[in-house]
Amino acid sequence: MNKLLPLLFGLAFVASACAQSKPVKTDDDAAARAEDLTTQYHLTTIKLDCLYFDTANEGKDWLVRVRTKQGGECGGEPDVTQTVYFMKIRKSDGHATTTAYNDEGNFEELKPVPASSSSAGH
Repeated sequence: MNKLLPLLFGLAFVASACAQSKPVKTDDDAAARAEDLTTQYHLTTIKLDCLYFDTANEGKDWLVRVRTKQGGECGGEPDVTQTVYFMKIRKSDGHATTTAYNDEGNFEELKPVPASSSSAGH
């Protein structure tokens, strides 16, 4: 039994890693993944209810433009919107990069949020 424990732990680790690399097959999946990552990585201080997640099929990736909703509880001029940042989400495994960390439009890896941080880049 003692020889089986390392094998079982190894299999559990592989299963965990596979669960994190889930394919993103549809534009709805890409928008949902972008929403989740926006919250998880604190990419903006704008409420999710005040954001649009527009998707475009870019071959092996989904390109997601995150832009503001305007009017009503979101404030601002109705029918006016601005791009907050972009994300690229790989279809095969959901790996994502974003322009949220810079103003030059360069895609970068998502950065872990410090434990004491509750604010975002934009």
